[in-house]
Amino acid sequence: MNFVKRALLLTMVFLFFIEAQAQSVVELQQQLQQLQRQPAAIIDKLDPQEEEVVAYGRKLELARDDLGQAERDAEDAKKAASEALKQHKASTSQESERAMRLADHGYKMARRGVANRGKRVDRIESRYQQAILDQQKLVAKLRQAEADIRFVRVKLAKAQLQERQRERQAAASRTPQ
Repeated sequence: MNFVKRALLLTMVFLFFIEAQAQSVVELQQQLQQLQRQPAAIIDKLDPQEEEVVAYGRKLELARDDLGQAERDAEDAKKAASEALKQHKASTSQESERAMRLADHGYKMARRGVANRGKRVDRIESRYQQAILDQQKLVAKLRQAEADIRFVRVKLAKAQLQERQRERQAAASRTPQ
């Protein structure tokens, strides 16, 4: 009688573990399905982010070219202002004074243009670096999601193997010897 009770108890315990293991296999399968949706969502965010990085790269290149041109223009304006000053010193007429003031004003505006374009380059560089950082974060997130999927797949395979082993043990304990 004790043997029968023990066998019955052992069978119930095995069935309980099989049921508990089956739940965890189902839970792992659901978790895997949820995780498998993440890479697609991340890739959907990554594509526009890559386009943004490329766009800021182009914009930065154009802004740097524009800054270079403004610097060349400022040098030309400086030369023109110094030339106008020399001419005004050589002949102090109203016309030479007016030309000197215009050249000086042109030089000040050219310097202002260089400063503004420099600030623009700085702003674009900052946004470009932020876009690259955001892209790197998304790539890291994608890699982590892929690693999580691999981990859950391994966990699921182990759980399924354990479930099969328990089922075999339960079947072996149920068969009369």
